[in-house]
Amino acid sequence: MGHILAIYDQAVLEAKSDKGKAFLIKMFGKSFGYQMADDRYTALIEPHLRAFSLKELEAIVEEVNGNSQVNGRRRARTDNYNVKERILELNKNFSFAKYQNFV
Repeated sequence: MGHILAIYDQAVLEAKSDKGKAFLIKMFGKSFGYQMADDRYTALIEPHLRAFSLKELEAIVEEVNGNSQVNGRRRARTDNYNVKERILELNKNFSFAKYQNFV
C-alpha cells in the first residue's frame, strides 16, 4: 500500500492532486481480492472521502459497480453507504439506478 500512497503524495507535491485522487480510485477499483479491497478502501478512499469531488465519487461508484471483488467484499455495504451519503450531500438528486452492483 505504501507505494500507492507514495505516488499519490508525489502527485500532491507536484500540484496534481486531481490526478493523485484518480490514481487512488483506480487502484481501489483494481483490487483483486476481498481483503485487498477492504484494505484499499480503508487506506486510499476513506481518508479522502470528504475531499473527493462529485465526479470522483461517481468514479468510485463505477469502480465498485464493475468489480465483484470490490462490491462483494465484507465491508462493501457499510462503505458504500458512506460514499452514497457523501454523494447525496453534494447532489441530492444523484441517481444510482445504473449501478446495480453498488448496494
